[in-house]
Amino acid sequence: MSKYDDIIEKSIRQTVYLLNTFEDIAMRCEPDGSYFAKPKGLDEYEVKHNTDIVAETLLEANEITKAQYDKY
Repeated sequence: MSKYDDIIEKSIRQTVYLLNTFEDIAMRCEPDGSYFAKPKGLDEYEVKHNTDIVAETLLEANEITKAQYDKY
């Protein structure tokens, strides 16, 4: 199973935190299918599931901890 598949499977059961190094944002993926983007040093905002930023972040599949997300 790929890292992408692991992230998708995990996000069905629990909150997953990811880092998009190209866009320099952290993302929170909730089990209910909602996504939140957090630019470095700024507040998070909800993003739609079908946006490029969600797709790119999921494909990068760079998982981080909640503590790392909170500090971002």
